[in-house]
Amino acid sequence: MAAISFTATLKKFASNGDKTGWTYIEVPAELAQQLKPNNKKAFRIKGKIDKHPIFGVTLLPMGAGDFLLAINAAMRKGIAKKQGAMVTLTISADENKYKLNEEFMACLADDPAAKVFLKH
Repeated sequence: MAAISFTATLKKFASNGDKTGWTYIEVPAELAQQLKPNNKKAFRIKGKIDKHPIFGVTLLPMGAGDFLLAINAAMRKGIAKKQGAMVTLTISADENKYKLNEEFMACLADDPAAKVFLKH
């Protein structure tokens, strides 16, 4: 699995529906295609932003083949940077399947109807 490295600017949506206020990084189509060729859907990645490790995060399609990486509060704290700052990313596609929290699954065992609902 190929990893890519690039430098990007932290951006922030001023007004964009449910994404209003999000801090994000744009990942151009040509870079996203190196991670997951012929893909236009959201996919998970792992790696580093500057020296801060990231995992369990998703690249979201923006249209025209470009993707965005939302920078959550933990990531912003880890890199100690804000909108307009430059960051260096080293990322790769994360092929590990998503695993639900074990405590949550134990709770679902107590409610069979909820467990069935979750599987749909």
